[in-house]
Amino acid sequence: MKKLHKLVLASCLASSMVTVACGAGVETASQQTPQTETPATPPATTQTSAPPAQTTAATEPASQPAKPKLPNSIVYTIDGMENVQVKENQTYKTLPDGDDLMLDVYLPEDAVKEKTYPTVIIVHGRGRNPVNLKSRGQYITWGQLIAKSGMAAVTFNYRLSTFDRTAESYEDIKDLVSYVRQHADSLQIDKDRMAIITYSASGAAGLYMPLKERPPFIKAMVSYYNWLDLEHMREFTEPADFDKLNEFAPITQLQREPQKIAPMLVVKAGKDSEQINTSIDNFMKTAKEKQANVQLLEHPDGDHGFDFENDNDTSREIIKQTVEFLKEHLLEK
Repeated sequence: MKKLHKLVLASCLASSMVTVACGAGVETASQQTPQTETPATPPATTQTSAPPAQTTAATEPASQPAKPKLPNSIVYTIDGMENVQVKENQTYKTLPDGDDLMLDVYLPEDAVKEKTYPTVIIVHGRGRNPVNLKSRGQYITWGQLIAKSGMAAVTFNYRLSTFDRTAESYEDIKDLVSYVRQHADSLQIDKDRMAIITYSASGAAGLYMPLKERPPFIKAMVSYYNWLDLEHMREFTEPADFDKLNEFAPITQLQREPQKIAPMLVVKAGKDSEQINTSIDNFMKTAKEKQANVQLLEHPDGDHGFDFENDNDTSREIIKQTVEFLKEHLLEK
């Protein structure tokens, strides 16, 4: 597997390499040069089940972001990403009440009509404007960044409310994936090379298909500060209902033939809620025990939503490494 640079990766692979346990030992990247105005941000940390062979950080720092043009833009940018092509507001599903659920497709700036592109499905979390979260600055700029990096990205709206309605969210996500694959040529999407990235509350619904069904066209998964188990819902849910809900928990599906899942990157925010971080720790412990292909990146001082909330070098480096992970598994060698 190609190594990502600047950060030591957490790799729970089905191999004999077991010296530092996922969920236990921590390796840190080389200290970056601090900015003159403020102290340097603590580096991102990783955990690994592979031998602790730390990569050497490159001498140049991660690219500094331009001033955000949209509220809630992610804090890492690359030149020209605002110039990518966008196909906006295409309906992929009409609900029984008549409401349309829409998607946007982000393509490289130089995309040509005859070509399709490996695609990242961006599954939004909750937000203050649940009607049109695909147009939130966070997801627009993730789409732009991915497209500028040579891939396509799909943002979309779906029904995301409370955990007890996870099945409803999953149906929308499943229908979205079916739609974009059925219309792959017109959307310029490579239907056989796709990845999914989920944020916050979307983990249970968004990761259900790639973890349970393991479709061959899903080449990678990324989880940003997700609930990865649903134990916090047990006390609020009737036992029979909890059993149905818990079927969607990523940790439940991980335990079923874990060596067969697509490569997965889990991103943790050190200052996130105890519930979320406990769920991530439990998931990583299971990944280690089951020798699943799961890697962990941790922002020690990151808040929930650090990719747009915390404008510092560690946030930028983790976003950059996320894009490198996606490129590694989606782009042709």
